Amino acid sequence: FARQSWWKDKRAVESGIYYAPLTEELRQELIAQGAAVPTEGHLIIVMHDGHAVGFVQLLPEKDPAAGWIGCYWLSPAHRGRRWGIAPLGQAVKYYRARGIDRLRMDCPDGDVRRFFEKFGFYPLTGDTLEKYIGYEER
Repeated sequence: FARQSWWKDKRAVESGIYYAPLTEELRQELIAQGAAVPTEGHLIIVMHDGHAVGFVQLLPEKDPAAGWIGCYWLSPAHRGRRWGIAPLGQAVKYYRARGIDRLRMDCPDGDVRRFFEKFGFYPLTGDTLEKYIGYEER
């Protein structure tokens, strides 16, 4: 992320955003907003003002050589505020702590794909995108 400039933008403030583990109460809150909340993997819940507004699903068991994002969702009412960037950082933090230096996801949707490509993901094969998240310069 060091070469990216979004964090220098004064509009990229994350006022009131924090993260929480999934509870049944938060699951129901997300479902009420239209999210299809997965049951497998490790979910990091995006919170704002005491309410669940999104989540990122991590699949550490999928591949020991790469971290996988299974699902990435933000409430429609909270999109367009640049809040989708920070949960990506949570995924990077999670996998780096486990010695993983590549992050992957399957992303067939063109609009969503452009969002992730903007932050350094590149096509690997088919619908799979990858991003190098290691500490070493490439």
